[in-house]
Amino acid sequence: MQVKSGSGRGWLGALAAVLFSLSALPAAAVPVDVFFEGPSIPSDLTTKFGLGETQALAANANFAVPIIDNLGFVGLVTGTLAANPSFTPTASLTSDTENRASSDWDVDNVSSFDLAGATYLLFTHTDPFTKDGVLIDYADSNVGLTIDEALGWVIVKSVDPTNGAFYYPAILLDRSASDPLNGFLGSGMTSASFDVEYVVKQALVAAPFGSLQYQLPELQLGMGFSPVPEPGTAMLVALGVLALSARRRRTS
Repeated sequence: MQVKSGSGRGWLGALAAVLFSLSALPAAAVPVDVFFEGPSIPSDLTTKFGLGETQALAANANFAVPIIDNLGFVGLVTGTLAANPSFTPTASLTSDTENRASSDWDVDNVSSFDLAGATYLLFTHTDPFTKDGVLIDYADSNVGLTIDEALGWVIVKSVDPTNGAFYYPAILLDRSASDPLNGFLGSGMTSASFDVEYVVKQALVAAPFGSLQYQLPELQLGMGFSPVPEPGTAMLVALGVLALSARRRRTS
């Protein structure tokens, strides 16, 4: 598995900084599969960003996944967070139609600022990558995640004036917070570990090729942040220097 930060192909135009609110929630929260079948943008017609609106609204209405309509800051950012996924390959991922795998993650605040408020790790789309000289490319709409409100998952809605609404599966990094619009991730702190459950609606590619180890799709990451009035954090947002870098991890 390989994970990295966004490719800079224009998807940041799909993310806007706005106010925040929560949609009304149904009573029960249960896991639901969601897939990267959202809209494309003119500068990158081959990529699907986030979830389609119908899928996002259904996850909210039928599975209690909150939709956060807006956040104080949404974007791809470098130098603030480092995501650390760990995946152990398994020989059981051999289906041609549906494969499921779990990866254990945690996230470091590598900045010099405390992040006082709700900090979310967003999953925005997938990207092709090369392993052992071979291109690994999964169709975005075939790649999904199993998300669960009870485990801190939400859907972040971001509205871009040019490209419209985008919906991203996201996880709250401080799940000790009772309010999903609150939290704290101090400088140098690491979030609690959480599982990212992959669902891939096609055969996985083996790498090294011909072995029983498999390459999961490469996930692209973003950050959503709702600060509380704290001087260091407020200054960080105001200066626009929040940044996220995801460390690459591959199966061996």
